[in-house]
Amino acid sequence: MAYPMPTAVIVQNLIADLLDKKIAVQKCEPLEIKPLPVVAVAAYEADKDDNKLAALCICNMEFASRIAAALTMIPENIATESIKNGKLADVLDENFLEVMNVATTLFYNASSPHVKFKTLYFSNEELPREVLRLVRRPADRIDLEINIERYG
Repeated sequence: MAYPMPTAVIVQNLIADLLDKKIAVQKCEPLEIKPLPVVAVAAYEADKDDNKLAALCICNMEFASRIAAALTMIPENIATESIKNGKLADVLDENFLEVMNVATTLFYNASSPHVKFKTLYFSNEELPREVLRLVRRPADRIDLEINIERYG
């Protein structure tokens, strides 16, 4: 089953609406995923298709920390410390999970099946075979650089 690939503008609008901040989004060079240098892989599943894996959102530590902090106006230095430490600060975990849940709307439209957020895998966890397969061989992908006002 095909799910829509969000455009940079759709991603920008969603994040700007969520954070009520100016957001700059542009396409960038593909993120090298071998080995997997990311902090999180959010998995989304088809709501009506036996919960089949439908989409992934792969994020690096910088984006995860900055968007999680910006969601509830946590000081930017907490995000910077998380980036330096290579691990999301505890205070950012729930915020990042909420952002990935809201991101569900990026993967469906009026003519596509509904998807739902399934789970969030962190880079220190072993990815299930089905998720790893999609990470390595996506049917489609978009790589974006995102800058959040006052957070980077």
